[in-house]
Amino acid sequence: LRTSINSRERKRMHDLNEALEELRSCLPYSQDASSRKMSKINTLLLACNWIRQLTIRNHELQKQLAAFRAEDRITVPLATPCMKAFGQACFCIACLTTSMTPKQ
Repeated sequence: LRTSINSRERKRMHDLNEALEELRSCLPYSQDASSRKMSKINTLLLACNWIRQLTIRNHELQKQLAAFRAEDRITVPLATPCMKAFGQACFCIACLTTSMTPKQ
């Protein structure tokens, strides 16, 4: 019984560590070989701050886009299906930037 419990706990910790490593790979911090790995709490704090900053920037860009649309300076069609998105609307940078066409 104890062996089974220990095994489940090891798997849980392994899964948690893998998820944190994946999260670290998405965050803007130095990942070179000479820098130490961030602690779990620092990873979570940086992720929260990064999400807040991205949310603020997204809001600013949406306001800017609305202003451009109001001035009739840009046409932004609905997202078109992309093969990378398996037939659903794709919001990758390449698809978004190629779908934005300035008016002449």
